[in-house]
Amino acid sequence: MPQLDDLSRPPQNWRQLLIDTERGVAAGLRSDSAAFAQLSVSCVTLAGALVLGLNLGQWSVMILALTVMLVMVFLQQAMKILIGVLEGDHPRETRTIFRVITAALSITWLGTLCSIGLIFYQRLTQDLGL
Repeated sequence: MPQLDDLSRPPQNWRQLLIDTERGVAAGLRSDSAAFAQLSVSCVTLAGALVLGLNLGQWSVMILALTVMLVMVFLQQAMKILIGVLEGDHPRETRTIFRVITAALSITWLGTLCSIGLIFYQRLTQDLGL
């Protein structure tokens, strides 16, 4: 049973959380080229947004969309690891889990592309007077 002093302290300090976050991002970028490609595309997209001079609302939507997309890529990687662990016991169910997470990733991709495409379209039509 935990002591009273143990309950008053958080289970992890903030430094350990930062270390785990950094190692998780590094592992995610190294283990799957999709995460690295997504990060690269995000950087190019942000550079394009800087050139177009987006307003605050457009930046907010774009950053949120790119963040959700990157989170989904990392979640898919985590699911691949879990599926690898569970596959021997429940092959049919693990394949279904993988298909569902892949569908979620695809839907997120589509939403992100539509959101950023609309923002860029609006900005380009304003700048070019179309």
